[in-house]
Amino acid sequence: GELVIGTVGHPNVGKSSLINSLCGKKVVSVSKTPGHTKHFQTIYLTRNVQLCDCPGLVFPSKVPKALQVLMGSFPIAQLREPYSVVQFLAERLDLPRLLDINLPEDETEWTAFLICEQFAVKKGFVTARTSRPDTYRAANMILRFALDGRICLSFTPPSFKPEDWTNHPDTRLADEVTALKKDSERSSPPLGDIDSQGSDDEFDRDENLDDDSGDAGDEDNASDETGDSDSDDDSQKGGGRSGGPSLHNKNPFAALAR
Repeated sequence: GELVIGTVGHPNVGKSSLINSLCGKKVVSVSKTPGHTKHFQTIYLTRNVQLCDCPGLVFPSKVPKALQVLMGSFPIAQLREPYSVVQFLAERLDLPRLLDINLPEDETEWTAFLICEQFAVKKGFVTARTSRPDTYRAANMILRFALDGRICLSFTPPSFKPEDWTNHPDTRLADEVTALKKDSERSSPPLGDIDSQGSDDEFDRDENLDDDSGDAGDEDNASDETGDSDSDDDSQKGGGRSGGPSLHNKNPFAALAR
């Protein structure tokens, strides 16, 4: 007999990397870009065990488009309208505080487009022809910060109750691991730009990062001209009204618990 093992999951979660790890060498191509695996592939691990690598599966009816971008299932380079995704973040996190930007005096409320505009002004991003704030490049950088974990968005599982996990063994183990990590960071010399949200100037430490992200934003603009059109163009450029405080109760997975 022959055992066939398949890998199934969302794009960009490490299915191909898992197969490479099991084989102990690179047998399938991997990339940070979602959708890199485009064909069904089979690899023999042993004479009787066969591994199957397949493209990632996306369920648009279950996962909102904005969340697909933030979880890495949809390439940012193919996103024509990023402001609705920034709004998704702003409705759940205090983005102005995290990005260290201030509301203009002539405005009364934050919008997704205004957040991108103020962040572009802070970073000095301007368009080449009109010298206006390059909001698209700023939105692109914000989304890459979220994708890299520099802006952290998390959700609690459906029917989650904190009291059920207060004395849970997994909670104590997580606390021990966190304590060991903090002790290690205190005893180790600084390593330059650390991706944490504890510092007020974390987005200004590494100018090289800004340049790299800017180049990526320019590449995104070019790819947008030739890439596939978005099936989700319902949102307008200005996004929507986004509040300052964190709104953690807006969990897109809550409906799955019903």
